[in-house]
Amino acid sequence: MGERFRSTALAAAVLLLLATVVASWLLVPAQASVGLEYLGPYPLEPKPIDGQPHLLANSGTTGNTGTEQALFTLSLAADSEFEKYFTVTFSDNNFTLNPGERRHFTVTFQFDPNTPIRDWSASVSIVANAIGGGGGAVGVASFNVPLHISQTAIPEFPHGFALLALMATLSATFLALKSRYKKSLEFHLPS
Repeated sequence: MGERFRSTALAAAVLLLLATVVASWLLVPAQASVGLEYLGPYPLEPKPIDGQPHLLANSGTTGNTGTEQALFTLSLAADSEFEKYFTVTFSDNNFTLNPGERRHFTVTFQFDPNTPIRDWSASVSIVANAIGGGGGAVGVASFNVPLHISQTAIPEFPHGFALLALMATLSATFLALKSRYKKSLEFHLPS
């Protein structure tokens, strides 16, 4: 009889444990979560924009894989030397995504004409703060996307943009003078 009592007691303990687990699932509210995904490219490698040699750009996509609406913030994490030569602009660096939504963003870099020709590295920081139904933040997720600017992406201007601007101005002036001279010849020539 003692063994039967033990097996019954063990079965009762297992049933009590199982009932406690089921009750906790039913009575305790589900935890809200924040989820962040980055869909690439990895790493970000900005390329020159056609016709604008002092600008580089690249795009990426991020999304909310959590269960709550989240506020996404994008920023640049770089050393002071990088920040000295490059100015960064995001197409959108603060936005809200609902669960399952994704957002495409573009990062544009304008660089100084005196930027040293070399490889540059930094990272784009993506932070998602879930916004709970109760009004407070319920979670945070973050991800750093490596950023690499190749030395081949930076055109070499040996004398800076000033020489390029001077050449463009002289060309335009020459063409304007040539056009005026041609018109003055047409005006003075007898027919």
